[in-house]
Amino acid sequence: MNTKQAHEIVRRALENPVPTWLDYSPKSVPLVLYDDDEFVCINHPYPPKQRPTNLTAATALQINGALTATIPVKTCADEQSLVPLVYHECFHVYQGQKFQYDGEYDFFEVLAFYPEMNPAYRALCSAETDVLNNSALSNLDKARILSTTAQKRRQILAKHDGLLDFENNLERNEGVASFVEQKARIQLFNIPPDNSTCYYGYSRQYFLGAAMCWLFEQMFSPKEWQEKVEREISLSDLLVENIPQETDLSHLHLEDIESLERQKVEQIFLEANRKIENLFQNGAVTLKLPPRCNIFRSFSPRSIIALGDGRLIHPEFVIIQTPNGSISVQNEMALENYNENTVIFSSKPCRVTNNKLDIRSENVQVALENVRQLSDEIVEVLEIQKSSRHRLQKDS
Repeated sequence: MNTKQAHEIVRRALENPVPTWLDYSPKSVPLVLYDDDEFVCINHPYPPKQRPTNLTAATALQINGALTATIPVKTCADEQSLVPLVYHECFHVYQGQKFQYDGEYDFFEVLAFYPEMNPAYRALCSAETDVLNNSALSNLDKARILSTTAQKRRQILAKHDGLLDFENNLERNEGVASFVEQKARIQLFNIPPDNSTCYYGYSRQYFLGAAMCWLFEQMFSPKEWQEKVEREISLSDLLVENIPQETDLSHLHLEDIESLERQKVEQIFLEANRKIENLFQNGAVTLKLPPRCNIFRSFSPRSIIALGDGRLIHPEFVIIQTPNGSISVQNEMALENYNENTVIFSSKPCRVTNNKLDIRSENVQVALENVRQLSDEIVEVLEIQKSSRHRLQKDS
């Protein structure tokens, strides 16, 4: 699908939008559709004349002073995939205007130390998926169980500073936006949501968060629970607040699930270490990045792997924009290390010329200035004195 085709589909879809959340409507939300060559603005008060450099993912960004939904049309095969995604990303703009967020944390840090390799945490996530998709349980029984699992899951998250705030905001940000997307899809195309698969880490909020919203939709009046979520309560806290008493979890057989998850984790680490070893054996370049506050990332939340020790694996792609220039690794693995503030990817030995690094290959594109060569395989990206806020972007 190209930008012109997408523009026509979205224009028609926005004429009569369906209701999905309180007074939200994508009809007047600033939106940019783009492909590799072109971009088009819809409802933007100050449309840019030139292509914004930060168009790298489906998300919401500040463009010419307006929070704007951005859609890479190449990710959409047809109208049924494009239009619900428009509802999702435009809802992020609505959230930026209406939702109250709190919590102090470094996004990259908590992402790098997320406990998705913790078997006990994974067991709780897996059990929650099973409970939400168990048609034999009443909604009240589901809520009672989930209230208890949420409290146990949060005990694990509380072991690292910022993780509870991180998950609270993820539930409200991506879980609710996914619910809005699913609600639009079922009304427009009669395609029911599928939240049946267990996910871990960053991506779990998209699916489990949406599934929890559907549970609330059946238990409470939409206005009641949605207003509470807008005012700052997370989905897990909403459960605990309304179903405060703990319940017996023995029927979930969490110990057995944890044993299975431990085997899965061992296999994940085995495969991850093999890939990391191959990365270095086949030729890799390490870039020492400037201070984190000046970095802007795009990545795939559904595939990113947090090893829990500060290392992050990007199996599909990562785009890193700094004041010095950009780094793009597509269709192959990149390894980031929070503790060392580095990104490592497959490449031949590189050479800095006139304090600039330029790499052009099929999967790697690097254009950086103000860099220093430490060795054939290591380049340091020096800090440029410039006031900037920490920004992270994901492909949602």
